[in-house]
Amino acid sequence: MKHGTKPTKKQCILISSRRLDPKNWLVERDTNEMLVIISRSGKQKRNIYKEV
Repeated sequence: MKHGTKPTKKQCILISSRRLDPKNWLVERDTNEMLVIISRSGKQKRNIYKEV
């Protein structure tokens, strides 16, 4: 399992647009197509697809 990092302001806006609280999520991977986030507790993992 990879370690998450604190989301940037742009990533926080993207996470908030999916009705999630950015304070509870860490960014595992950020690609051109999607953002992979994990919960701070480490029990949940989500993929947020970016619109092109």
